[in-house]
Amino acid sequence: MSDDRDDEEREPLADLREDVERSREAEPDDDFEELFTDVDVGSVDEEEVWDQLSSSADESVADAAGVAESASADAETEALDRDVTVVEKRLCQGCEHFSDPPETACGHEGTTIEAEADTDHFRVVDCPVVAAREENEASDFSGDEP
Repeated sequence: MSDDRDDEEREPLADLREDVERSREAEPDDDFEELFTDVDVGSVDEEEVWDQLSSSADESVADAAGVAESASADAETEALDRDVTVVEKRLCQGCEHFSDPPETACGHEGTTIEAEADTDHFRVVDCPVVAAREENEASDFSGDEP
């Protein structure tokens, strides 16, 4: 009966505290020591390492102007060939071609959900459902229409 009284009078989380104290008092676990190997790398001149990092940070990895021109030209070409529209997510989520969660994709051949424009809109490409609804209900396309 005294055990019941001891359990009732114990502080909350006393068992957890005792486990932590036991693990702190225990000897370190040597199993992890074999996972690492000490290697002598010689002396390292910290100033030289920082100088190298600083100078390499100033070097460009790619020609930014060339990349921008190429991306712009590609975007213009793609824009001519594709029908890109920003629509409310509910339009896609209510469509029979919309994938089951957690995936976000369109199963209609040739149609792509390119990106999440914001928390309420998708950017879709070449969607015949969107094209048909755009003609009938401009209110579904609040991202495009005032």
